[in-house]
Amino acid sequence: MMNFDYLYDETERPLTRYVSFATQNKRYDLAMVYTRHFNGKTLVISLQNLQGGLIAQEDIDHADWAKALQIDPDDVEIVKEFLRSRLYSIDRLMDQY
Repeated sequence: MMNFDYLYDETERPLTRYVSFATQNKRYDLAMVYTRHFNGKTLVISLQNLQGGLIAQEDIDHADWAKALQIDPDDVEIVKEFLRSRLYSIDRLMDQY
């Protein structure tokens, strides 16, 4: 007998983008999973430490995602600009295809 509340079980074909770039301080390898499941937020995962977070455009300046992704403090502004140019809703991305 299972003793838990079943909240959801969904199947979806997400769009996944793998990006690797280097600054003067560090290399970053990220997986960006675009899905409808997280209310327009993108699941961004550091492939180096397997930590991640849900990030939308409005979270870039306010969320504590940089610590989770282990962004070097000197690179935070660079990565913010990168994310601004890459975080879209899944609907916008699918319209391009």
